[in-house]
Amino acid sequence: MTGATQSRRKVPGAIRRVSDQEQQSLNVASHEVDKDGQLVVQDDDRPLRFSFEFAGAPFEAVVTAGDAPLVKLTADLGLLPYTIESPAARHWALRVIAASKRLRRGRLEIDPDYAIRLRAEAPPPGRRNPVTILSTVTALLLDVKPCLELMGDVLKLGPKRPAHR
Repeated sequence: MTGATQSRRKVPGAIRRVSDQEQQSLNVASHEVDKDGQLVVQDDDRPLRFSFEFAGAPFEAVVTAGDAPLVKLTADLGLLPYTIESPAARHWALRVIAASKRLRRGRLEIDPDYAIRLRAEAPPPGRRNPVTILSTVTALLLDVKPCLELMGDVLKLGPKRPAHR
């Protein structure tokens, strides 16, 4: 028997052993890769943080720990245009921000530096695992997508300047 044949016979046994084990939900915040590349199990009571881009906007996500975790998303969309720069862009940006108050789980805000920020949050449907976290992020993005797209179009009317960070 060749080595390849022996390997093929071992694979079904390994799959059977894994499938026979108790199915448990993996808490993603409890696992991390250390500086040496080793998987390390950590304390469950730490927030999980990650970032991504959606519809041209950089997002940051935080999943809180505890018995009632929350998925919180934030995105910096740009600076509110000054009236002198573009009266139309400022007017419509303020209208979109006001309309965002009707969103179920998100809103647009202006910070003290006139940066427009999107904030959204919701509890995941169950434990913190990849499926519940990503499904909650997806649901939140679908909720805020109309305002996000409108604001993107409105900010294109204003002056071209670097995004606020």
